[in-house]
Amino acid sequence: MELKLLLPKGRIQKGVTDILEKCGLVFSGAERSYRPVCSRSDIQAKLLKPQNIPRLVELGRHHCGFTGYDWIREQNSDVIELLDLGIDKAQIVFAVPEDIGLNNSPPEINVVASEYPSLAEKFIAGKYPEARVIRSWGATEALPPDDADAVVDVVSSGSTLKLNRLRTLEVILETSTRFIANGTVYENCIELREKMDVLVMLMQSCLDASSRRLLEMNVPAASLQCITAMLPCMKAPTIARLQGTAGFSVKVAVPVNEIPELVPMLLQLGATDILECRLERIISGEVCCDF
Repeated sequence: MELKLLLPKGRIQKGVTDILEKCGLVFSGAERSYRPVCSRSDIQAKLLKPQNIPRLVELGRHHCGFTGYDWIREQNSDVIELLDLGIDKAQIVFAVPEDIGLNNSPPEINVVASEYPSLAEKFIAGKYPEARVIRSWGATEALPPDDADAVVDVVSSGSTLKLNRLRTLEVILETSTRFIANGTVYENCIELREKMDVLVMLMQSCLDASSRRLLEMNVPAASLQCITAMLPCMKAPTIARLQGTAGFSVKVAVPVNEIPELVPMLLQLGATDILECRLERIISGEVCCDF
C-alpha cells in the first residue's frame, strides 16, 4: 500500500528533504514538478505550500505530511503530530512601528495585518477588542504605519522587522517543522501506521545523531575510572583493552555542545589520541516492522 506524503514547498523545504535523504529517501524532479518521484516505490509524494498541508491531511486527501506548527494552529487542524523535527524554528509575533508606545503609553491599535488572521484575532480579542484584522498576502511587514497599526507575523532572526522599523511587543507562538498524520488512517490502517512509525524512528535517529559526536580515545589504566565517571554518555562507555599495553580504548557518544569543555579535561586526565567523528544515526531501540 502506497503512503501518500506531502512535502512542503518554500522556506522549510530544504530542511525536510535533507533529513529525509539522511533516512534514505531521495526525491527527484522537485525543481520541475509538484509530484517528485521518491526513491521508494511505496511512497507517493506531492509538493505543496505548507499552509495547504494541515487541512489536506486532516481531510484524508493525503496520509501524512510536513508543515509548520504555526499553520496547524492557524487552521486549528485535527491531525496527529508524530514528530517535532525542531528545525526551521521561528516565532509568530505581535509587532508595531518602533516609535509607538515608547513612553509606556498603550499603543492605539485599530488595524492589524497578518497572514495568520485566526491567530491574530484570538490574540487581539482580549487586548484590542476594537481592532480589526486584515488578511495580508505576503510582505506583511511593509504595511505599517500607513495601512496597518500592527502586524502578527512570522520571524526567525528578526532582521526583517528591524529593516522595516518594527519592534516585537509580544511573542504569540513558537513554531517549527512538524510531521503530521491523518488520525483515521493512523489509527485504523496498520500497514500505513507502521510505515509512518518507522519513518519517525529514522528521522528521530538522524536528529539524535546531529546533536552528538562519537569520541574515541586511549586511556591509561590509572585514569580509566576517573575518565569514564565524567563522560556524558548515553548508557555506558564502550571499553576495550589495548593490545600489549595496560591502557584501554574508550568510545562514547557525547553531546556536541559539551565537547569544547570536555576535551581539555580529558587531556589533563591522561587521555590521548582523541578522535571525534560525526554520526549518521542513533537508533536506541529495535524496530519490528519493515519499511
